[in-house]
Amino acid sequence: MPATPPRYTKVGGCQQRIEAGDHVLWAFNAFNMKYFLKLTGPTTTTVGVPITVTVIDGATQAPISEATVGGRKTDANGQATVVFRSPGVHSIKAERATDSIRSNALQVTVLR
Repeated sequence: MPATPPRYTKVGGCQQRIEAGDHVLWAFNAFNMKYFLKLTGPTTTTVGVPITVTVIDGATQAPISEATVGGRKTDANGQATVVFRSPGVHSIKAERATDSIRSNALQVTVLR
């Protein structure tokens, strides 16, 4: 089943009804933003082993290039390769210039 495109609420946050499975994004000044970044990728890796993450526009599902994730830039396919140098749980997000809402956090468990 395809994802439902994001939409702005017509009521205040306290009045908005949400249901199980809904994803809610609270964004300041969202009206002036071009992209709503969404980050996906593996949630487990090993120290020194690269993973590929993908950044898309949450509204259109289009890949987003030139976003920064873990110090790397995404390519034309919205993908970047990230390598973790220490074990533990790492949280990464995607950001892009001043025209985008920063992505969700991707929690990656890095094993020895």
